[in-house]
Amino acid sequence: MIMPLILISFNLANAFEASKVIDGATLNGEQTIKNVSMATAKIDSTRIVRGYRSQQFQGSFDVIKNGVINFDEKCNNSYKDKRKFTDKSKDCKYLNKNLIESVIIKKTNFNGTKEPNEVERYIVTRYIQNSVGTFAQNDLMVVLEYVNSSKEKVFEIKQTMLSDDESNKYLENPIKRDSPFKEASGHFMVTEKAKGNVVFEYEYIGKTDKWYLNKDMFLSKIYDGTADGINDLFMSVELANNAKKASN
Repeated sequence: MIMPLILISFNLANAFEASKVIDGATLNGEQTIKNVSMATAKIDSTRIVRGYRSQQFQGSFDVIKNGVINFDEKCNNSYKDKRKFTDKSKDCKYLNKNLIESVIIKKTNFNGTKEPNEVERYIVTRYIQNSVGTFAQNDLMVVLEYVNSSKEKVFEIKQTMLSDDESNKYLENPIKRDSPFKEASGHFMVTEKAKGNVVFEYEYIGKTDKWYLNKDMFLSKIYDGTADGINDLFMSVELANNAKKASN
């Protein structure tokens, strides 16, 4: 039996705010880069990086939600030849500059206790290419749906990069993790406000003890890369929303 994975706890209230303290360390160096709020902290040899963005859309709750979860439609088509699992002739609909491919795996070995409001959990296997190198990871996606205290419909995903031991509990013969980050997590939240108004929020938290990423001189590169990835996510949601409007 798979024991429940310990995840970052999120408030199920009306929304969430960008984290100010992580693992007891107060974040500093906050700045807005390309619409993304970035901040950092150091604990001994570990660098923590946080990126957060929020945007309101005019559109359908379901369209915005579906624009978030189409992970296998987001990649960099320039990296087609590096794909290992997906069709190299396929064009991804939405650009993510650092993604070679993402594979959604719904069938897992999980038979543990679900979280409150959990409707499903699955794995997204990713191959990543950035300025540092090529990397691979399995991300656990825990999906929640509920109505908050303001009677607003909420769709939420808690994403956690798995260790190899954790991946082995969920999958048969999973890929081995190869990441410069020792921990990485994402928090997606879609909230239906007044009719036709939908707020999408996302926060990324990464922790690394790699010496080449831990130095202050590399912080701007980490900030830029994180902000680019988050902005690609929001652009994909916006494009999906615009395409739906155009088809109506």
